[in-house]
Amino acid sequence: MIRYIEIKSMDLLNDKFFAYIDEICIKESDRGQGLGRMLFDYSYDLVKSNGAESLELGVWSFNEGAIGFYRAMGMVEKNIRMEKK
Repeated sequence: MIRYIEIKSMDLLNDKFFAYIDEICIKESDRGQGLGRMLFDYSYDLVKSNGAESLELGVWSFNEGAIGFYRAMGMVEKNIRMEKK
């Protein structure tokens, strides 16, 4: 079962249009069946066909499984967000 995917479009001041995946959620017991790949590929095709220059997302640095998945989907690191408490 696919839980959901949420995609937001962003239109920056410099006229660059990109889409942002806010969340992808696959039920843990349903992972490893290609559902995430299918959902990601569909989302990418959808946003590109609607004029987005890129598809972007954020992922927690400790979420190694998700990072590996996104890299396998062809995504590359664009920026690093840091904090100090």
